[in-house]
Amino acid sequence: MRVVPAAVPSPPTGPLELRALGGAVAAVAWGVPEWDGGSPILRYTVAVRDMRKTMWMQVGEVDAATLRFQIRDLTEERAYAIRVYAVNEEGASEPLESHEPFEVLPGEGERSARAVTAGTVATVRCGVNIPQKCIR
Repeated sequence: MRVVPAAVPSPPTGPLELRALGGAVAAVAWGVPEWDGGSPILRYTVAVRDMRKTMWMQVGEVDAATLRFQIRDLTEERAYAIRVYAVNEEGASEPLESHEPFEVLPGEGERSARAVTAGTVATVRCGVNIPQKCIR
C-alpha cells in the first residue's frame, strides 16, 4: 500500500460570480475545488483589495458547504479585486481571483459589475416591464 501525504487543495473553481447589492455590499460565489488535497475542505476564506492599495484584507470565512459570501463596508465608486481560498488541514489553496476589478457603483438596488471577462457567462436583469401588446 502506498500512502500519499495530504496537500493543500486546488483553488476553488471559477469564474467568480460577482454582483453589487447596493449599500456598499457585494455578493461573491464560487465552485468547489477540483481536488481537496487528500483532506476534506474545512472552510473558504475571502479577501479583498482596494485597487488603490497594495494590501489584501481578509474579510471573512464560510464553512465548506457554503459557496457564497457577502462582502460588506465597501466604498462606492471604488474598484476592488477579490480572492477566494479553499482551506483544508494542510493549509490554504492558491486563490481563485477576479480577472477584472469589480467596481461598486453608487445608488441602491441590485446591480451588476461593469466588467465582464471574455469567455465567461454574464446574466443581465432588466427592470423594464414591457406591455403585453408590444410582445408579438
